[in-house]
Amino acid sequence: MNFVNEFQAATELVMREAQALSDSAVHQMQQAVQTPTAKRIALNIDVNAPVIFMPQHSTSPNALMFDLGHLGISNSFIVSEFPLSGSSFCSVKSIQTKLVDSVSVMVERIDVKLEDLRLSRGTVTELYVNYGGRIRCRIRFEKK
Repeated sequence: MNFVNEFQAATELVMREAQALSDSAVHQMQQAVQTPTAKRIALNIDVNAPVIFMPQHSTSPNALMFDLGHLGISNSFIVSEFPLSGSSFCSVKSIQTKLVDSVSVMVERIDVKLEDLRLSRGTVTELYVNYGGRIRCRIRFEKK
């Protein structure tokens, strides 16, 4: 009989601990939903990227010209709802507590565009830059 009493006492202890964990999880989820979201900054940057000259050697007027064209960076924020798979119930004996059906997630989308990248050859002096001709055709790069 002593074994049965110890088993019952251990079972009751486990049930109390499980209930405390369940209550704690529900409280944390409620706090997460009620907490205001962090500040976010929307970007919309359009700049002409630099032109870089690389001489053939230190005394040569011949150079390669890297025109990095036009750079555009923008972002946007999207709130997505994701349903939780299966039922989200914590069941302990006869206690059932519904936690949440879905989770909201803030997703940031960043768009980067590089347009009109050029590689040319030319002559550079103290007074002027003479473009000798394009080595490659124009390049456009866009990553979303």
